[in-house]
Amino acid sequence: MRRGATALGLGMLAVLHGCGEPAGGPPPAAADVKPALETYLIAHQRQYCSSSVTLDRLAVTRVGDFDRSMGGWPVYAEFAATCHKPGNTVTWHDSGKSNVSAAFVRKSRSGAWEAYQPEILRQGEAMMNQQMGEMLKKMQVH
Repeated sequence: MRRGATALGLGMLAVLHGCGEPAGGPPPAAADVKPALETYLIAHQRQYCSSSVTLDRLAVTRVGDFDRSMGGWPVYAEFAATCHKPGNTVTWHDSGKSNVSAAFVRKSRSGAWEAYQPEILRQGEAMMNQQMGEMLKKMQVH
């Protein structure tokens, strides 16, 4: 009986450990995460563009150490993305901010790398966009 309880306890511990926070480890290679970052940046910029978005430049400059609070590795990159609207083209770029991560990466359940924006950063961006919208509404052009 004691043996069964020990085995059950060890089994539960293994399940809990497997379902917990992702483990750290050495950072992935820049080349391995670049496709995931490209997909993420295009999708992210598409939120602000009603037409097509192209990624004109992308160079992963480094992948930082695992950040447990964010659940992944920060990826730093130089990039430029363009929104192609009829009669109006807008380009977003990294503004040379090499100390700001473009996204975080983690392994998906399928084993592929996926880039994402942690929820706390997504909430901050949403709040900032809302405040900027409110300020623009208050401005009057004469």
